[in-house]
Amino acid sequence: MSGNLKITGINETIAKLQNISKTVDRNVNRIIRDSAEPYMEALEKITPYDTSEKRRHPQHAKEHIVKSNVTRNSDGDKVVKVGYDHDTGWYMWFLEKGTYSKGNPKGIAPRHFVEKTMESTKEEVAKVQMEGLQRLIERYT
Repeated sequence: MSGNLKITGINETIAKLQNISKTVDRNVNRIIRDSAEPYMEALEKITPYDTSEKRRHPQHAKEHIVKSNVTRNSDGDKVVKVGYDHDTGWYMWFLEKGTYSKGNPKGIAPRHFVEKTMESTKEEVAKVQMEGLQRLIERYT
C-alpha cells in the first residue's frame, strides 16, 4: 500500500517558528540584562567613596559602574559583565585584591568588596532570572 502525503503551509509554519525563536532569544537577553541590576545597585552602595580633598584619583568609582551587552563566554553561556569602566577599573583592582606581596607591610589590604557583593546578591539575581523566565514561558504556553 502506498500513498502520497501532501503537507501545505510548512513554509509559513517554519517562518513562524523562526520568528518565535528570535523573539524568545531577545527576551532571554533582556532578562539577563535585567538580572544584572540588583548586582549593579549593590556594587554602587558598597564601593568606597573618597570625599577628601587629598584623594589621588580625580574620579569616583561609584560613578563609573557599567554593564556590557549580552555576550557568550568560553562555555557558550550568555553573560553580562558588570564592573568598573576603564577610567577607574585599574585602580579598583588594587582595592579589591590588595597590594601586599612578599612581605611588603605598606601595601593596600585586600577588601574583597566585589566578591562580597557577588555573594550577597546571588539569590536576588537568580530570582529576577527565574521570574523573567516564568513570564516568558507563560507567554508561549
